[in-house]
Amino acid sequence: MSRIGKRPVVLPKGVAAKIDAGVLSVRGPKGELKLPVGEELYRAINTEVSEGAVVVTRREESRLGRTQQGLVRALVQNMVV
Repeated sequence: MSRIGKRPVVLPKGVAAKIDAGVLSVRGPKGELKLPVGEELYRAINTEVSEGAVVVTRREESRLGRTQQGLVRALVQNMVV
């Protein structure tokens, strides 16, 4: 999972993402999906929205950090698709 987690999730044209109060919202032409990504749920990762992509990074180099990074990145990718 760690190799999957390192890749950013590219947002296609017409899809917007934002993080507000620990909740990632992805809005596109087919609707809106939300995913809680706050520190209380995933304490080992950071999630940020940059220019046209969602990036999931690890706070700590541990097994928990690697698994949470891959999990959240996969969930975000599925939301975008």
